[in-house]
Amino acid sequence: MPIEDEIILENLNQVLLYLIDGKIESANDLLDKLDPELTEKNLWSELTANFRKYLIQYKEGAEFLRAIANGNLSVVPPQDPNRDNIMISQYKQLQSILSHLIWQTQQIANGDLNQKITFLGDLSISYNRLIASLREMRQLEERLRLASNAGKIGIWDWDIVNDTLIWDDSMYYLYCIRKEDFGGAYDAWIKTLHPEDKEYIEGEIQAAIRGVHEYSPEFRIITADGSVKVIKAESKTIRDQSGKALRMTGTNIDITHTKQAEIALKENELKFRTLFETAGDAILLFTEGRWVDCNARALRIFGCTRNQIIGANPGRFSPPRQPDGQSSEELTIERINLAYSGKPQFFEWEHCRADATPFTTEVNLNRLDVGGKQYIQAIVRDVSGRKLAEAKVSEQLNELRRWYDAIADREDRIIEMKMEVNKLLTEAGKPPRYESVI
Repeated sequence: MPIEDEIILENLNQVLLYLIDGKIESANDLLDKLDPELTEKNLWSELTANFRKYLIQYKEGAEFLRAIANGNLSVVPPQDPNRDNIMISQYKQLQSILSHLIWQTQQIANGDLNQKITFLGDLSISYNRLIASLREMRQLEERLRLASNAGKIGIWDWDIVNDTLIWDDSMYYLYCIRKEDFGGAYDAWIKTLHPEDKEYIEGEIQAAIRGVHEYSPEFRIITADGSVKVIKAESKTIRDQSGKALRMTGTNIDITHTKQAEIALKENELKFRTLFETAGDAILLFTEGRWVDCNARALRIFGCTRNQIIGANPGRFSPPRQPDGQSSEELTIERINLAYSGKPQFFEWEHCRADATPFTTEVNLNRLDVGGKQYIQAIVRDVSGRKLAEAKVSEQLNELRRWYDAIADREDRIIEMKMEVNKLLTEAGKPPRYESVI
């Protein structure tokens, strides 16, 4: 390239830099920047004309892009009647892309998460990842909603700063409140609390806000129809970088029936324990080879402390052998196994107290199934007193029998004597004296 042309190109390049920097706004400005040699060569006229054309195109393009940047996608792109502006097609393509992108964004906002962006190059990947994340979030929300409805779990979110409380449908169901009747603020919720629980709950909330612990109490509410429900709450407190509480998000579960069942169970346990402790017979519970519970009567008849029974095996209070000579240990195992098989056992048994004093009992063994675990309930009655009484009665009966036998022999002898007298009188020709034996 001739040196003269290189100079011209270098000068034109400098002019373009001025143009880009905004230092040239008119043809006169252009003349001031041109090299005099270019002017003498009559190049400035053509250059000025082109500059005017490009300057107009630049201004139109800048106004169009400014309108696009401000969100006005309906703006008409610059016109190009001479078809010499290579940017017109780019403007139209940009407008089309942005319009389609906004349309897809609106579809996504309306819930259509099947949209897919393919015309933004590398940006499409990030955009599609965002859509995929939204899709996963929707699936999680749907699962959470189904779980919430199935378990009657209410979900709430409290904006502490703005005092805005948001409930899902399950919360309204739990509290028996219509959406239109709920104020959506902390005070509106606090009014539903049982008066006796209000102070406690407010203290728990303030403790959670201060960061002492998370909010997870049990409390009572009074519904619009006057019924009382017991609610179990769980929550997470969200804070800013300084630790200030911004919001609390959590759940409510109606545990009224559970609490009622717990109360009923405690009442039944109290009744059972009362009957257990006041029973006239010794009652013991056995499992896994050891006694695990007993009542007060058991301590009295065995003459021991609770610690001496609990944890001991059944042979602890039996002699080595029963009165019939059989092994107490073998018989104990046999009876317990039969009871475990579902066959109740009732038998007499020779026990011994803690001081080794023997005594006779009647034992009743039954299997109990409690909480998936098997126990043997032993009801032991001390019959040693009855046995002594029975022995005494038996001895008395034997004595009476001996007296009866003796008396019966004496009466027979008297009859024989009367019959002998009657015989002698008859032989003597006299009438019999004892008519009862004639």
